[in-house]
Amino acid sequence: MIAKEIDQLQSSIQGLCRSATPLGRVMDYVQEDMDSMLKELELWQQESSQHREALQREHNITDQELQPLRAQMEELDSRLSQQVALTRAVKAGILKNDERIQQMLSGMTLSGQS
Repeated sequence: MIAKEIDQLQSSIQGLCRSATPLGRVMDYVQEDMDSMLKELELWQQESSQHREALQREHNITDQELQPLRAQMEELDSRLSQQVALTRAVKAGILKNDERIQQMLSGMTLSGQS
């Protein structure tokens, strides 16, 4: 009976050892894989940082190049507003003159009929 239990225990220990040996090898590879993944992560972070800096430089260059165009656009907007105001003033003057002409014509018609 004890011999049978010892044989079962021996068999269980051998099975455990057979299972643990590959697990030990896998654990060795896990550390290597982790190191490899950390290096790759660092490379991607560096590349991301480089692209972020390049994007910022391009953004700054674009802003500098657009500044004169923005100033020109503001000037044109100002001129346009002035022109619109002038056009409205001219139209108002024309309407007043039309009213005067109509009044004068009405006065002439009335005096011609008397």
